[in-house]
Amino acid sequence: MTASAGFASEAPTSKEQDKPAPSGLPAGMAGFVSAQAEPVKKGHLTGPDMDVVDRLAQIKNGEAEAEKSKLAADFDNTRFMELLAMIYGIREIPTQYKAQLESFKLDDNKPLPQTYNDTLYALCDGVSVEITKDSVLADENAGPMTPELAYKLAAAAATNPAMKALTLSGNDEDRAMLFWAAKHFDLDVTDESIPEIGEDKIGALAEKFHAFEQTAGLSESKVAKYLNNQPEAAVEPATKTAPVKPEKREPFINPYQFMPG
Repeated sequence: MTASAGFASEAPTSKEQDKPAPSGLPAGMAGFVSAQAEPVKKGHLTGPDMDVVDRLAQIKNGEAEAEKSKLAADFDNTRFMELLAMIYGIREIPTQYKAQLESFKLDDNKPLPQTYNDTLYALCDGVSVEITKDSVLADENAGPMTPELAYKLAAAAATNPAMKALTLSGNDEDRAMLFWAAKHFDLDVTDESIPEIGEDKIGALAEKFHAFEQTAGLSESKVAKYLNNQPEAAVEPATKTAPVKPEKREPFINPYQFMPG
């Protein structure tokens, strides 16, 4: 994979090619990366469930058929859900995130993770995704980050209890979508990774994300203040605006000061 979008350390934009890429992250990926990742706790899974791994190997080799499990009864791909739980060091995927993760499935062309330190390769809405215990990244070569994909990547990041403050990765448009998606899951985002977007562009991006919010039936919009050229538009993601000039006022003259006493 050469490019991705999601939650990870910031990748250079087209205007920032001179900046070095963050170390330890796949090039060309955009997404979420935990700025304060915590190791898997001893009380959680500290390695693969070998029964699950053996079963997955049998399914991959055509020696057994995939079956639904209680862990992922609502999902089309049980294997992805089981391995995601292993990567995150949790026993099961929290119920509130299941619907958002429904579109994820394993990338059969990539190796399966064997421990929680490995990478989980998946596909979501036809886009390649790489998930580790402290990052969720999607392929930037697939095109601009859609609100739908950003929302699902945010759900995948929110599923991991070890995820702390997140750094957004990708170009300005990618990070705008990721920022608004993160807000729907109450995820903290580092200030330095929030994009600065010109007033001539932020409105169109906000309209795009708002259309998704309406289609998805999300009751609380995270972009309402950016719509219709409202004054609140100059907030995170920060818009580039000219400094406000002080209002000119005419000097006040007391008409009584020139009257004879």
